[in-house]
Amino acid sequence: MGLGGAFVLPDLCLSTVRGELLSVGLPFQSFELKAKPNSCRLRLLKSNYSDVPGMDMKNQRAVLLQYRSVSCVLIAVFGCAIAFAASTPTTLRGATIVDAAKAKSLMQAGAIMIDARVANEYAESHIKGAQNVPYKEKSEKTVAYDSTVDRFDLSRLPGDKNRSIIFGCNGPECWKSYKASRAAIKAGFKNVYWLRGGLPEWETAGYPVE
Repeated sequence: MGLGGAFVLPDLCLSTVRGELLSVGLPFQSFELKAKPNSCRLRLLKSNYSDVPGMDMKNQRAVLLQYRSVSCVLIAVFGCAIAFAASTPTTLRGATIVDAAKAKSLMQAGAIMIDARVANEYAESHIKGAQNVPYKEKSEKTVAYDSTVDRFDLSRLPGDKNRSIIFGCNGPECWKSYKASRAAIKAGFKNVYWLRGGLPEWETAGYPVE
């Protein structure tokens, strides 16, 4: 008795999905999650639940029903979120939008790269040399967002407000670096650069990650 399949769901919170699956009693061996920049692969593995201690036939059926339910809910919810996610603006007053090549040359000249993603995303993979200053986002993904509900620790940015700073995250659909850039501009930083294409563009260009 088992169920299998694979789905690629962009921009998932890996720990959240894993927690949801485990919370309904699914054996850890029955699913696999792999995170990559801007994506997460959820694989539902075929499993023999009779191998799980205390798992009789009745419990097997119950778990399989939960398995199907959770899988469908995850796919539907995140699929809808992805489909309707708004891309970030293509302009940002007070900042210079740069591509990966320009960001690389700026870093070589002494600019600091700030990765605005959450810590677990940064730990998974990030631009080599980038520093993690997470933009903790609760506001809507629109230019009219309410920054007062978000958190961003400006004290972790350089004390010299003339220092060149580049902000990046997970690409055009990721608003964290856009909002972090705006926060820095508002705080008086004079040389703000925004790598709108973020980590995906950097990797596509073949530049180093760690």
